[in-house]
Amino acid sequence: MTQVQTLRAGKWNSQMATAEEMAAKVEEIRGLVTEYGWLDTKIAPYGFGVRIEEFLEWFKDYDRCTASSKHINISEINGFIEILNHWLEREAEPKVTIRFLTGKKAGQTKDIPASDIEAYVESGFAEIV
Repeated sequence: MTQVQTLRAGKWNSQMATAEEMAAKVEEIRGLVTEYGWLDTKIAPYGFGVRIEEFLEWFKDYDRCTASSKHINISEINGFIEILNHWLEREAEPKVTIRFLTGKKAGQTKDIPASDIEAYVESGFAEIV
């Protein structure tokens, strides 16, 4: 399973990620979210939704930021990396096919992570196919 490493976030400029490290990390993330089709997925780093593709653009001027702004940028990208790593773990889980029993998707099938099966079946929303 792929895990994305967080960036260095030391107290002093010499301990923080460089502009090159930030650019490389953003490209690594962009590659993963493109591979899984998540570029249009919305996240809410400040309480309002923003597409991941737009979020990644926030870091293109990292090299021109002040030290305090760089700390904020590193915190933002590291926070997203934690979310991304969780998504990657779920993608790596074995999938099980279910059929929805109720709602607007009744009768449709979907492959979901095995760890979610119990919630769907016990609630009566779906059955294992």
